[in-house]
Amino acid sequence: MNAAEHTPSDTSRKGRTTMQLNITTDYALRALIYLSGQERTCNSQSIGEYVSVSGEYIRKILRMLKAAGMVISDQGAFGGYKLAKPLSEITLLDVLQVTEDTVRITRRAEKARGNDENDPLLRLYNDAQAWVDRTLSSISLQDIVDGKETPFSRK
Repeated sequence: MNAAEHTPSDTSRKGRTTMQLNITTDYALRALIYLSGQERTCNSQSIGEYVSVSGEYIRKILRMLKAAGMVISDQGAFGGYKLAKPLSEITLLDVLQVTEDTVRITRRAEKARGNDENDPLLRLYNDAQAWVDRTLSSISLQDIVDGKETPFSRK
């Protein structure tokens, strides 16, 4: 296939057409959104049932979110989890930085040691990364719940 025949719907050599977030990110986002609709603390079992994941796995995710300051936990018989701050103060980038191994768009940009002004591809990667970071940090979880239009919205 030559470049003129390549279309965006073609698959890569691994058979994938899009970048994918890991499932932990999805579970974390769903758990945070679930907690926002609760008036009191929720135990990990109820959160796990909502997210459709085991109690052990949701507790691991909740520990990550707690360490990042997104949720707080109360111990004891009536303990559980609740949001540490409103969804309007938690961005997609915040969550991805906790749940993804990297939020970098390329390994090359990730491994770069400073900006090489003479490398046009590295400049492109850095510009694209800056756009991704700005975009992800401009979308709060409240925006998602409210159905607000984002740069990712289909028009």
